[in-house]
Amino acid sequence: MSEKASKYKLSPEVARAQVDVLLDHYDFEVEDLPEAQQAVLDSCIARLVKAVRMGRLQITKSDTGVKVVQTLKRATDSNGGIEYAELTGKARAAMGPIGDNEYVKIYRLLGSLSGLGEAGITMLKGADISVAESLGFIFLQV
Repeated sequence: MSEKASKYKLSPEVARAQVDVLLDHYDFEVEDLPEAQQAVLDSCIARLVKAVRMGRLQITKSDTGVKVVQTLKRATDSNGGIEYAELTGKARAAMGPIGDNEYVKIYRLLGSLSGLGEAGITMLKGADISVAESLGFIFLQV
């Protein structure tokens, strides 16, 4: 098995099905967005699929809603992963005023959903922040 293939724990189809659980839960269709946004969202979805394949993102649905857990590549003793709650109006309100930078909104939103606050999300680095931003960008659109 090649080194590249061995880093993946799931097939592309199984990983995409997990991401589709999230998209379906929020009745989200990329095709419903303006063309300019579709390419960005397709890229975010591809990033999430890759993270799921690598075992760094788990998306599950239960009777109580959808659960998203990000396992950090750069885990610390105090934080090996982040669990994001289901999107709520309260979390959206935490994004702040219209006109703020989209990344600031994403960090505030994910901070609210995870209970880590904006500061906790902004401490992520590399692949961890990339996965979080992709997830946040999806949440901004739903």
